Amino acid sequence: MSFSSRTLSVDGEAAFPGFRITGERVLADGNGNLLWIVNPPQRRSWASDEILTDVEPIDWRLEDRPGGAVVRVAGEGGEMDVVELSGAAATAFDSSASEEPMTVVPTFRALGSAADLSEHLVGGHVLTGGPRRKWPVDQTALSLYRIARLRGGAFWHGVADHIAEVTCTRAETAPDGRAASGHWGHGDVHVRFLADAVLLLVAHAEWRGGQRFRRAADRGADGLESFGTPYAGGRWYLHDSVEQSEGRNDLVLNTHVLALIALIAGGRGAAAGLRALESVLAARARGARAIAAGAALAAGDLSRAFAPRGIAGHAAKRVQPTVASVAAEARALRIRGGFVARDASGRPAPAHYLTVNLADLAALQRNAPAPLVASTLATGLRYARWSGYVRAELRGRAGPAVLVPAMLRCAGRDGAARRAAEAARRAGFAPAVGWPGYEDRLWGRLAPGTP
Repeated sequence: MSFSSRTLSVDGEAAFPGFRITGERVLADGNGNLLWIVNPPQRRSWASDEILTDVEPIDWRLEDRPGGAVVRVAGEGGEMDVVELSGAAATAFDSSASEEPMTVVPTFRALGSAADLSEHLVGGHVLTGGPRRKWPVDQTALSLYRIARLRGGAFWHGVADHIAEVTCTRAETAPDGRAASGHWGHGDVHVRFLADAVLLLVAHAEWRGGQRFRRAADRGADGLESFGTPYAGGRWYLHDSVEQSEGRNDLVLNTHVLALIALIAGGRGAAAGLRALESVLAARARGARAIAAGAALAAGDLSRAFAPRGIAGHAAKRVQPTVASVAAEARALRIRGGFVARDASGRPAPAHYLTVNLADLAALQRNAPAPLVASTLATGLRYARWSGYVRAELRGRAGPAVLVPAMLRCAGRDGAARRAAEAARRAGFAPAVGWPGYEDRLWGRLAPGTP
């Protein structure tokens, strides 16, 4: 392979015979091969094979010696991540070259140059988190993969191959194909992330061919299917392993919808899941309390959008518990006025889940049109516009607001999508895959630029 990533143990020093320093953390040999130090030596503490709990920087330096370059460190127990590049990938690589930044989901941070990959390519894994604690989130892996495929070229295609390899190994080794994220620290499995892994593996199988990635995608899809539970004459996909173990079904909308999209991409039937979805979307929260909650939501979003910053948002926060209660009592996610609740658990959810819900519904509607999905999407978009919701989300720099341009494009509102992209740029967001002009075509069974 022209792109190969590995993690090295460093006790005192690590030698690289035949390589010379040619740039910041970059070595080259006489044959045009490069070695890029993605992450310099660190002491790392791992709670498991994939969950990083702490990072301690180590004093280190890179030296040229007669036999080759050497990394010297203070003490023992260090780890460093390196990428070896050859051929076209080495020729294409420039660690300092600027790329148009693009937003990584769900961190909502921008990926610019190759150097930004150091945040994620750690210890042979693809991780997400802060400077000291990180864990595997396949949603991040899929986002990085899509950005790499969209950028193209030998180096970024090597990045995509590496991310797919890591995701494939997770699917192959996870019990019953249910790869854990450990997001909550106890081996929890999140169904949305399983769906992201299936999407990534299906895309890679279609691109590179061969059976290994196809088998891994099927194994991941089996894991995804294991979270399906009978509901309303159909099948609903639960949010996570905790919900499943407790025998609950909180009707978490975005997880269910993305699971359906992943199953469609993988060639599996989604009819039962669509029946359950139509049943849930047909239910409405009714009565005076529901009407009052819808009106209070709109008033709160108008406040977030236009009120002085010192008071903006207080009304919106106060109404969220009432909205959650109304949705739980009615087992209905559609609230009077067009708002779509995250779930029916009874627990308040951040306002940004309306964006996530509408983005997922728009992607599903592009691929499996259904009347109640269409009407929920239409009323939700109308609410988001007239209540000032989108303006409020951009004003508050809510990360999921970056999904709005792609959401509107999927909904067939191209002019509004272009205007939303301009507004998001003005608010400081980098483009995301799916924006107008940034559509990819990774799945033969899905419309371009979806999900």
